[in-house]
Amino acid sequence: MTKLIDDKDHQPTEILPQPTEILPPASHEPTQDFDGGALGSDIAGEGPPSGEAAVEDKVGQLPIVDRKHYQMLGEFARGGLGRILRARDRRTGRVVAIKENIGRSDVVAKRFVREALITANLQHPAIVPVYELGRWSTGEPFFAMKLVTGRSLREVMQGAKTLDERLACLPLLLSVAEALAYAHGKRIIHRDLKPANVLIGDFGETVVIDWGLAKTIGDANTDADSEIVADDAFVADTGMVDPTVAGTVLGTPLYMSPEQASAGAVDERSDVYAIGAMLYHLIAGHAPYAERKIRNSRDLVHVVSTVPPIPLGIREPGAPSDLLAIVYKAMARDPVKRYATARELSEDLRRFTTGQLVSAHHYDRRTLLARWLKRHRAPVTVGAVLAVVLAIVAVVSVQRVVAERDNAGEQRDIAVQQTTRAETELALALYDKGRVAEDAQQWSRAAMYYAASRRHHDSPAAT
Repeated sequence: MTKLIDDKDHQPTEILPQPTEILPPASHEPTQDFDGGALGSDIAGEGPPSGEAAVEDKVGQLPIVDRKHYQMLGEFARGGLGRILRARDRRTGRVVAIKENIGRSDVVAKRFVREALITANLQHPAIVPVYELGRWSTGEPFFAMKLVTGRSLREVMQGAKTLDERLACLPLLLSVAEALAYAHGKRIIHRDLKPANVLIGDFGETVVIDWGLAKTIGDANTDADSEIVADDAFVADTGMVDPTVAGTVLGTPLYMSPEQASAGAVDERSDVYAIGAMLYHLIAGHAPYAERKIRNSRDLVHVVSTVPPIPLGIREPGAPSDLLAIVYKAMARDPVKRYATARELSEDLRRFTTGQLVSAHHYDRRTLLARWLKRHRAPVTVGAVLAVVLAIVAVVSVQRVVAERDNAGEQRDIAVQQTTRAETELALALYDKGRVAEDAQQWSRAAMYYAASRRHHDSPAAT
């Protein structure tokens, strides 16, 4: 259940139960040109307004739009400062979401127009596009934006019961970080990032909404507004009865950076902290500080500004160590130790989701080797198979060489034996001839046979 804060008493007002269609989109359609003269050109080309004077000037320049251009299809949500309607633009035929300002104070009107102008100038797939900004003939400002079906990130987190299911949602937070990286590049900070302000469309698109507390970095005038925004997730997690305290700080305590909680100066690193707190919520299954028994938002703001949350590694021991390192760096108490911008955070998140090394984590050699093997599993497997094949071929080859050598030795031994036998037989034959010649008293012939017999073998005559 979303809550809007009344400008007078800051008490949360419940809005209508969430229907099947909720705001807004992830894909961009071309933004319709505003029919507002200089106001329209400012929105199209000169960037978000800076300072209360600029916003007040643009409030007076808002073009008057005939309400008949829209066929109202019913109220979508209502709060103390405004309401959201589903409507069909009769000029284009598309169904849009119309946000109307119903507050009567100038401060509320200025804040409303600032939100519309900032949102209109952030042209990113994960930021809702504004189609039209103007005033009804009765004077109330409004803006039309794209309507998308889906659920809030908080609902998606609630539906993920196991760590594996929650880790599967990491790409959604990566999209949030990339959207904020784009906004930071435009010098815009959100200041109220939380799961309830992120919508997940039916086709997986991720959209960051509710830029009502956004400001241009360096614009001190936007810090004049002061309030704590009620967060029904905080009520659900803590059971606190009075989640809203007026006149303190801007933002939602559960996801607020320490410097924002202490009403200090904030920059991109405060949004980085909020994204880290959303990561903490996703991994642990509960928001930071949700386990504390805190009576109201004022006490929670004091705790956030002075005490760090329970380390995520204790809340969820099964979380990957390098992902924990990303969260710890994003949620560092000292802003200097955090990622400087959401771009740096998104780059580390992308490296983690793609199995690469993240800059925030220190890896030992064993882990580096294991990750290298995992990352290069295919070539390592092929190389190992080739090594085994080569080893088998080498063993077979050596065995064949040894067998051939042994066979050659045997053949040589056989040849030597046959040669020796032949020499012996020849020697005996010559010796017999010598005996025959000796019996015939042919002494010279007998001596010749005996000498030849000795050359081929040691004969009985030689002995």
